[in-house]
Order: sequence, then C-alpha cells, then structure tokens
Amino acid sequence: MFLAVMLAISIFLIVFLCFAIEKIVRYADTMFCKLDRYREYFALLNQWLLLKQNNLSISDYLIEKGYTKVAIYGMGSIGVRLCEDLRNTKVHIERTIDREANTIYHPLGVLKPNIGLADLEVDAVIITVNAVDVGELKSYMTDKKIPLLKLDDIIYSIWSYRRYYMKKEIAI
Repeated sequence: MFLAVMLAISIFLIVFLCFAIEKIVRYADTMFCKLDRYREYFALLNQWLLLKQNNLSISDYLIEKGYTKVAIYGMGSIGVRLCEDLRNTKVHIERTIDREANTIYHPLGVLKPNIGLADLEVDAVIITVNAVDVGELKSYMTDKKIPLLKLDDIIYSIWSYRRYYMKKEIAI
C-alpha cells in the first residue's frame, strides 16, 4: 500500500513537472521572440540615427525614387516616428494603416488594412513592422501595383546608395 501511494505521488510529481517545464519553455520562447524583435528595433533605429547624423534623410531618398505620396502601414512606435520624420517634407502621408486601428490615435486617423488599402491613391506603402504578411496586404489592394517598401530596406538602401553611387563619405 505504501509503495502504491509513493508511486502515485511520484507519477503526479512527474506529470506536474512536465507541465511546468512546458510552460517555462513556452515563456522562454516568447521572451526570445521579443528579444529578437527589440534587437531588430535597435538596429533599425541605430541606422536611422546614423543617417540623421550624416544629414541623410528618408524623405530625400523617397523623393529621388519618385515617391511623394505615401501610406504608412504599422502605427506603433516606429510608424509614429516615421510620420514625425516625414512631417514638413515634400513627402505627403496620405493615410496611416494598422491592424489595431481601433486602439490607436493619430491625428491623420488610422484605418484597418481591409479599409485603408482598398482605394489607395499613393506612390508607395511604407511598412514599419517586420512581422507582416505582404501577400495579405497585397490582397487588400484590389489589383493595384503600388510598391510595398519595408522601412528597414529603405534605410539600408540609403546607406548603399550613398556609399557606392554618390561616393559620399559617411561617418560611422
């Protein structure tokens, strides 16, 4: 009888520990995903700040590429910073878009993708979030061939363009 009770307690403890370990592993995975996202944010913002310190701007690059009317997809911290960066430039923000439009306030107003992308009349959509399904965004755009530009690609393209084509000395 004593052995049966000890066996039952042991099995219970093993099952409990397995569930606890599984929860810990899930939590760790979530934290590693967040850590990766924050590392990407840091790298992006660091490169953006380097552009600013070298008198290079996203707006000049967009104008050079012919993008003067844009929509911004992703109105978290990075999207808001981009709106502020493009304010008072020749690049006009026509629309801001986010999946969580109901919970975000912005002076331009924020629309959900299924509404905000449907009738766009812009030169490009700038995507400020990394975890986005570009195919899903294109499905909302009703046969329009509007370029979808990722902000990090824009920032790194400015570096490449300036370094190799303009031969401009850049302080890093």
